[in-house]
Amino acid sequence: MIKSQRVDMHVHTKASDGSFGVCEIIQMAKREGLAGLSITDHDNVGCVAEAVAEAKKEEILLVPGIEISCTWQNKDVHILGYDIDFAAEWFLAELLEMQGNRAKRAEQILARLAELGYPLSTERVWQLAGSGSIGRPHIALAMVEIGYVPSIAAAFGGWLSQGGRAYVPRPKYTPQEAIKLIVKAGGVAVWSHPGLAKCDEIIEDLMALGLVGLEVYNPGHNTGDEQHYLALAKRLGLFVTGGSDFHANNFARFTTPLAVVEKMLDRQIKKD
Repeated sequence: MIKSQRVDMHVHTKASDGSFGVCEIIQMAKREGLAGLSITDHDNVGCVAEAVAEAKKEEILLVPGIEISCTWQNKDVHILGYDIDFAAEWFLAELLEMQGNRAKRAEQILARLAELGYPLSTERVWQLAGSGSIGRPHIALAMVEIGYVPSIAAAFGGWLSQGGRAYVPRPKYTPQEAIKLIVKAGGVAVWSHPGLAKCDEIIEDLMALGLVGLEVYNPGHNTGDEQHYLALAKRLGLFVTGGSDFHANNFARFTTPLAVVEKMLDRQIKKD
């Protein structure tokens, strides 16, 4: 198959809350004819080294990445980091602390569910997370398994999302701190699905810290979001990216042109 000039810049694996391992995902990319992809697990780079090696075998571009979970004025903000030094010891130590905070949050959510009369097996939730970063999707899946809710969407809608009965705020890690971390690790920072947080007022402040792009094309955005952030990115001189935010479905539904990826990464190199 002739490769396209498309790169899926937002892909999750079993290392966080994805459903597939690295080898399966690389083969998906090959079947789709993608030029490349970025593994962007939540607060975790556990699969990146394997992905780099596997992609090299298949002659597919692999951009080392991460998606860092943040909070800004009680809103969930996610920052994507690309081309990071994922093996740096100080960076891995920082991520280990983040993962510990994710585990504490999960324990608090489980305790709240139990108080409300909906207990879950802590052991089962950790089994669902496997060796990856535990998160709300694993709790949602456990709720579906036991029959408390009909779907993962229902678990989030009434229980685990902000305003839900068992919602627990995430630890206060700000987008500013995330961008500083990514830049220190030699990477470039892109705001993931900014239309979900809707706090555009901080974009220019984040740019001053190193934000270089907006993920305009994402399953969480509607047409209005796309038009708004496309215009905003053009006005501010930010890169426009797209990614499928792949967990289990719609792999490569949204992508970024290879030329844009190359320019974005080259811009970071020129800054050094």
